[in-house]
Amino acid sequence: MVAWTDKIYYSENIKERKRAKIRKKIDSRRSPRDIFVIASPTNPETLFDILPAKELFKQFYEKDTVRIVGVAKGREEAEELVREMVEEMYANTGGFDSGNYFFL
Repeated sequence: MVAWTDKIYYSENIKERKRAKIRKKIDSRRSPRDIFVIASPTNPETLFDILPAKELFKQFYEKDTVRIVGVAKGREEAEELVREMVEEMYANTGGFDSGNYFFL
């Protein structure tokens, strides 16, 4: 199941007018082309998972709630967005607890 956090981060190439459409597609279990999501980690040792949106609809992810905190166009933009998010988190907290910073 997919859930969205209160604040969603978007990469710079996802225009404001496209954001609702992308979110609606994901909520409808359709995969927007070349869209990656930054989500709550499946491994407690990591900060985030970076997944192609189509991956969300596989059986593995239906067992638990996947909380989306970011959306990017392409893998490289997703990695850049995660870097920016980690920098923000560290600047504001002095640490790397993504669970408490992004997913509460």
